[in-house]
Amino acid sequence: MRSLCALVGGLLLSAAGASAQTATITSGTVFLYWDGSLSGFQLTGPGTQLVGEVLQGSIDGLPDGTVVDMSRTVATNLHSNHPFVEQVNGTVYNSVWISATFTFTARPVFIPGGIDGATASFSTPFTMSGQFSGFADQALTQQLFSVSTQGSGVISVGPLRHFAGAGRWALTGAGGTGFTFTDALPSPWTSNDVGNAGTAGVSSYSNGTFFVAGAGADIWGATDAFQFVSQPLPADGSIVVQLDGIDPTLSPFAKAGVMIRQSTSADSPHVLLDVKPDGGVEFMTRTTTGGSTQFIAGATTTGRPWLRLIRSGAIVEAAISQDGANWTSLGSATLAGHVLVGLAVTSHSNDLIEQAEFEQVAVTSGGGTPGTLPSPWSQTDVGAVGRSGSGSEAGGAFTVAGAGADIWGTADAFHFVYTSNVSEGSIAARVVSMDNTNPFAKAGVMFRASLDPAAAHVILDVRPDGNIEFMTRSASGADTTFIAGAVTSFPATLTLQRVHGSVDSAFVASVFESGAWRQIGVVTTRIGPQALSGLAVTSHDASRLNTAVFDTVEVTRNLLVDGNFEGYSPPSLGPPGWISDRPLRQVSAVSDSSHPYEGLNDGMCSQTTFADCGLYQDVIIQTAGAYVFSVRANSNHAGAFVGVNINGVGFQSLPIDVHPVGDYGTAPYMISFTASAGDTVRVWMYSPATPGVVAIDAATLEQDFSSP
Repeated sequence: MRSLCALVGGLLLSAAGASAQTATITSGTVFLYWDGSLSGFQLTGPGTQLVGEVLQGSIDGLPDGTVVDMSRTVATNLHSNHPFVEQVNGTVYNSVWISATFTFTARPVFIPGGIDGATASFSTPFTMSGQFSGFADQALTQQLFSVSTQGSGVISVGPLRHFAGAGRWALTGAGGTGFTFTDALPSPWTSNDVGNAGTAGVSSYSNGTFFVAGAGADIWGATDAFQFVSQPLPADGSIVVQLDGIDPTLSPFAKAGVMIRQSTSADSPHVLLDVKPDGGVEFMTRTTTGGSTQFIAGATTTGRPWLRLIRSGAIVEAAISQDGANWTSLGSATLAGHVLVGLAVTSHSNDLIEQAEFEQVAVTSGGGTPGTLPSPWSQTDVGAVGRSGSGSEAGGAFTVAGAGADIWGTADAFHFVYTSNVSEGSIAARVVSMDNTNPFAKAGVMFRASLDPAAAHVILDVRPDGNIEFMTRSASGADTTFIAGAVTSFPATLTLQRVHGSVDSAFVASVFESGAWRQIGVVTTRIGPQALSGLAVTSHDASRLNTAVFDTVEVTRNLLVDGNFEGYSPPSLGPPGWISDRPLRQVSAVSDSSHPYEGLNDGMCSQTTFADCGLYQDVIIQTAGAYVFSVRANSNHAGAFVGVNINGVGFQSLPIDVHPVGDYGTAPYMISFTASAGDTVRVWMYSPATPGVVAIDAATLEQDFSSP
């Protein structure tokens, strides 16, 4: 079923004007399986959507000690059994038979030896040019359009396993060749090789992630050789990044990290904080031009660590973190003058390229640590507060100070620490303490339609005397209504849960008492899927700040729009939620009310002929982390699947057990994965080309980001 996962892959491209008929691919992946299975692509961009299939085997069998040319020409599958709908520079063509080739020109790669059983992937930059043509007939004689395609990025082959006896690397069962497209670096970033790197490096950017690929002997001794992505830092400032992966197979002394450096000369003074493939952290400096590099301190990290350098005057402080919130200092070094700040990667080899990915890259100028709240939290004063509020986080505790007249009436005034919460979701927090600025001061958890002072909201709060208030403003500009209350003692643990995220959302309020949750009330309020949830504090006095401390803050959110299909009027489907997978599939999926798992509706493929069907929903990930896709599914014929793709590449698919129509089994189907900010995650259902019925319901895509 690998080919089914790949069929719904996506690439993002921007199209030139109709007269130029050119499209430049800027993100996404074309993946070729090792066994030559059908793979698909869906190239989209302003005014352009190109859909098709390719039948092409992956690069395989890489001999030790050779230089391999990974260039490749990939062609569309001319034996596809159905036409497609294509859109080119604003013009839509229905029932199109396609013919296309993509020529990937890659830099040669040196293939080293290895121990028997070792695994590795090999990467190198590429440029792509191609032609995509559409025809009105399967014989490809009546041309409708032809568009040139171009782009660049990094090709990766693997995972491969080393067979020492044969002296070669061969693909594992899950291996293949991926062409990942990237865009140019955003201003003011630039890239260049520092020193004699041997093999030229390349750096690019896509959806918030910096891809830095560099060769070079090392960053050590009196001179360096590496790839450097940098920008000027004229005075005080800082850089914070999250390192998302460094290839562990090339050299144990390869490095990827953050650097402040006086110049791009190979012997320039610098300060470096890097991570090696084994998770070892190095904090090092060269204090004079041409001097020896000195090791200052080290540590060990795992997973996707955060790195930070802060320069104040001539002092540069280094720190690492596992969560971006709790930092461990590694000491300081000295580096004066105008400098460059950026990302550094070396492979510890002139023949091999090491690639690393950097996310959450933040550079500040003028001193200070960037931000006092961890991602994905933001903060603001809402309404006329009188005094500006603040929010910060340390050690898992949020300290929120807010002024303002109240959260009441037709408009509010308070300080809000918040994050987005799409569709179903919840927020829970323990109010450890709060100032008694007024008997009606409030600290609590809130869902809110927007940051407008008059916006619809639901709040569960506690006052200084322990009184609990569950309240709502049912529509923008309406009066706030008290729904239910209770009395508790500090610390007060509160939770608000949104049951579904259609135009009118149901909210359940609960308080944790005596070791169990006690429901306070339920209310329906006009807050649409795109909502905000967070911590709200008001002093009930515009001249004073009420400071409240929250801990055990936990937000869950279903990133799917209408995961339970309740917002659709059967048989409709469509954005911003579920989409029928036509024209790639031959039968349209629909919303349905005949046999939901819960509520009134489900999503369904019903086929009476030998034709396939599918539906999907795309979500762009805003925050890196762990996610779970959960869905109830029912199929009365074999061959149906649910699955997850990430950036157009199949991650995992699960076969749906065969049951009578309406029998969803005893447990949901669940797929766990990690994703980076900017990733496009597609969740999907596929019904095979045989008569039968497949339905899904109660779908969730959740991230649980608790405070550290």
